[in-house]
Amino acid sequence: MMTPETQDRYYGGGDIYAQFEAQYGFDAANAIADAAATGDPAQVNAALVKVKFGNNLPTDTFNMFLDQITTDPLAAPIGALDGQLQKVVMNLIKNPLVLVALAAGVFFMFGGADLIRRKIKG
Repeated sequence: MMTPETQDRYYGGGDIYAQFEAQYGFDAANAIADAAATGDPAQVNAALVKVKFGNNLPTDTFNMFLDQITTDPLAAPIGALDGQLQKVVMNLIKNPLVLVALAAGVFFMFGGADLIRRKIKG
């Protein structure tokens, strides 16, 4: 439950009300104030979601899939691929054997084999 002092901030003249009125308009601020009048934070959150995002977002899988395909069909696959690539690169960087192999490759690329041959021949 919300305290009366907190509820007063959501009503006309309150600082939260003024912020919502400036950002979302008079009707939206009043809708949030009406939700705050109940004293239930869940209703305030529901009113905020409705004000910010419009109608309720779809919760069934088919509608979410349809919304994704019709608005931005490549966002999810590219986002997932990006996440997987980051994991692979970080796992490679953290693997000590990969670091040893990388150091050996750099060593031999810059003439390490000749250095070893000279040291062996004396």
